[in-house]
Amino acid sequence: MKVTMENKPNSSSTSNTSGRLKFDVVIIGASTSGLYAAVQLSRAGKRVAVFDRKRKLNYLRRTLIVTSEVSEILPQLPSVAAPHKTGTLRLQALGSTRMVSLQKPDLIVERSQIALWLLSQSKAAGAQICSGYRFSGFEVVEKSVRVVFNSPSGKEAVEVTDAIIGSDGINSKVGQIASISPPPLVSIVQAEVRLPLGWNSNVTQVWFDAEDTQFFYWLVPESNSRGVVGLIANSGVQARRLLASFLKRHNLKAEAYQAAKVALYHPRLKPWKKIGGCPVLMVGDAAGQVKNTTVGGTVTGIRGAEAA
Repeated sequence: MKVTMENKPNSSSTSNTSGRLKFDVVIIGASTSGLYAAVQLSRAGKRVAVFDRKRKLNYLRRTLIVTSEVSEILPQLPSVAAPHKTGTLRLQALGSTRMVSLQKPDLIVERSQIALWLLSQSKAAGAQICSGYRFSGFEVVEKSVRVVFNSPSGKEAVEVTDAIIGSDGINSKVGQIASISPPPLVSIVQAEVRLPLGWNSNVTQVWFDAEDTQFFYWLVPESNSRGVVGLIANSGVQARRLLASFLKRHNLKAEAYQAAKVALYHPRLKPWKKIGGCPVLMVGDAAGQVKNTTVGGTVTGIRGAEAA
């Protein structure tokens, strides 16, 4: 049996596979959840390889607000990845405002820095990081399962004995080829701004405006002087239009933008399959592992990786 998806090799890519083509666990996609799985599995003595299509593993900046639980999961997270805290939420809707004091402050984190830190942790734990490898499909030969990549040197088939973990994001090719249903998607756009004069950097504000969005607007401080203003919408075009109007109403100037497609929670997703008897386990955005109340999956994606 052979299941494949055609991709053109990236001739300019490089890797550090060193010719080793058999692993206990193959992780496809060097996302935060995939890298966390690599760290845990490597520390448990598994032979682990992480494959990513990018030649260079760099990550786009994304400022996020997460619960204090991230400190329990990643107790050694460096301050550059979690530069700020917020202990109060100010909620505004229909002309009313309410203040909510958190028992434990939420953390403001920089997702790209978390990913880079987990990348270094996974290497230190012994995981093999293979860059410039575009996932192509699966091959089942007798009792063996191979993961096929288009690599800098051409087609390569990597044998896997225990499991395949798909952590290649919202448009997951692993999920497509394994016939795993994807999560629903929405667009998120954030503007990096200077905090308004006199703003308490301990306060995160949320505005509910049902006429604009079924979700909400937010201003999250990332330091004593700067923060991000954002919203979620059904499309990137709609999100940018609404955000531009919101910034103008509140006299805020965007100095840079952060944007992405993100997964929504869906209660009936089953992000797992078997290919030739080998489990294929989706994690993170590829699995729709996000908060069911809003969006965002830093903690839930890592928990999903932990479960995998």
